[in-house]
Amino acid sequence: MKKSGILFLFIVVLLTGCGFQDTEKIAPAKEPVEAVQTLTKEQQEEQEKRWQEEQEMQQKMNQDAVNTMTMMIPAIM
Repeated sequence: MKKSGILFLFIVVLLTGCGFQDTEKIAPAKEPVEAVQTLTKEQQEEQEKRWQEEQEMQQKMNQDAVNTMTMMIPAIM
């Protein structure tokens, strides 16, 4: 019973050790990967339009929250 447990742990340690060595070999990148994407004029305009719409939606949500809170404060007091 004791020998089989020790053998099991030995195998587990060997397998995890090999696994860690493999990930260390894979992990570091040799050359930096460039993720820069150049957008066309139309894509830039579309992106700016979406950003503007998101900003307007956020401002509207913030204003709604302020209005709700100003109505709730007198009710709480």
